[in-house]
Amino acid sequence: MARPEQYASRKGLTSVASTKREELEAWLNGKPPEWATIIALRAALRVVPLLGIAISANGEIESTNRGIILPTFYRLHKSWVASAWSVPGPGTYAEEYYSSRDPNVAQLAADAAVDASNSFVKSTEPASFAANAVIFAMRAAGASHADNIWDYVWVDAQRLESKLPSDLAIRALWPNEIPPWMNHYWAAFKRALLDVHDDWDVWVNWYDARLTGANAESINKDIEIARANIPKTILSQSPRAVNAYIRQIVDRHSSKELPSEPPEGPGPRFTPTPSGFEIVPSVATHVERENPTQISLHRQLNRRVERLALVVHRIQNTHKGTSNNDVFRAARTADAA
Repeated sequence: MARPEQYASRKGLTSVASTKREELEAWLNGKPPEWATIIALRAALRVVPLLGIAISANGEIESTNRGIILPTFYRLHKSWVASAWSVPGPGTYAEEYYSSRDPNVAQLAADAAVDASNSFVKSTEPASFAANAVIFAMRAAGASHADNIWDYVWVDAQRLESKLPSDLAIRALWPNEIPPWMNHYWAAFKRALLDVHDDWDVWVNWYDARLTGANAESINKDIEIARANIPKTILSQSPRAVNAYIRQIVDRHSSKELPSEPPEGPGPRFTPTPSGFEIVPSVATHVERENPTQISLHRQLNRRVERLALVVHRIQNTHKGTSNNDVFRAARTADAA
């Protein structure tokens, strides 16, 4: 996947980023720690599509970026669960899982996730780590699009004046519309992940839900909390194994309701009894009796039943002495009742 055009100019953000970092950190100081963590989380989530830079044109994960994609998704998911339901923080999964003196765009996006996570873990410095996460997200977006990230940070900040962090956690990442440049990268990244066929759709679907937002009732809390607590023995395995484990979680917690039985209309029903089956008439309702279409169909059916009863041979039911003619007569009786 091609790098953003603004990649080469991201270093030009250094002086501007320093000022914005100080501004954001000063605003966050004195605010509840949860405000800092949700600000950091949502900024990091917005640049997830840029992780696609870690996938080459032939669909392979570049060797310098191996180990970034799944850990980043998982760290963000754990942070999101902690924000949405005030459960224990994300822990230290895959802490410092890469190191580079000149990180590329994908690594900058991953850095944003690391510091968003650290804003939970390092509870004594949430504002500092949150500001770091925002700046990493801006650097990943590059000079051409950093303002998009910064503007929505302050949209989130304003919304926190009237909403709980847990409510903001499940809302759409881009309240108005997804910027076209980010939509482009997410479409390409999504396609590349799904083409690998390693159950990456468990993350594609999750991130799509974060993009569009959801209400609390539509989110399966059991699935999300179980996914956020995968055993370390599983997490140490390949992305294919981890994703397969997540699919099992989703399947296990998803409700699989059987289709309901169709309503019974007028006509005879077979009811099981200890000795066989009883024919139980089902009388038409008053509304059905007066329906012209029903009346016409019943008349046609009666004529056909009479003709059919004349040509069908009598047979003995193995469960009970009931012939076909008995069935037809029962049907006529129910219709005439």
